[in-house]
Amino acid sequence: MKNFILIVFLTLLCTFVFSQNENNKLCKVVVKSTNEMRLSTPYNPSINLFKDIDGGNISYHVLLRCNNKVRSMERSGVLFVFDDGTYLSKPSQRVDMEERKQKSIYDTFYQYTSDIILTEDEVKMFSEHKLSKIRLCNCEESVDAKFADDFKDCSSVILKIE
Repeated sequence: MKNFILIVFLTLLCTFVFSQNENNKLCKVVVKSTNEMRLSTPYNPSINLFKDIDGGNISYHVLLRCNNKVRSMERSGVLFVFDDGTYLSKPSQRVDMEERKQKSIYDTFYQYTSDIILTEDEVKMFSEHKLSKIRLCNCEESVDAKFADDFKDCSSVILKIE
């Protein structure tokens, strides 16, 4: 019983410390042989932001995912909507769609994905505005408020790291 209480306490303490340091919210991967580095926001089923550093070259991209029961014939168009009414539109951005079958035909859904190259100014939008929705083709998904705050903070940190 004492061990169980100790484990629960340490887990809560680690969670608190983790949430207090925004640099710890980032995933960082370094390939030692080539000196390449990739920073990313923590995993989220809808959106992840990446910064790749290869020598002096820096690139940004965002990976989006959205599930829908309805199949869309459109295969382009991405929209980021922020809580203050501003938005970032990528109307010609390609969107991939994959049918995901479950046990029953009624459980079948479609997963829409898009990997979008961003400019530094576009990443600044994520660090200055709180994301509220993403739309891929006709598939729209709301972003959880807590995650939106973390995503905004992480975007700001990603911009600062060289």
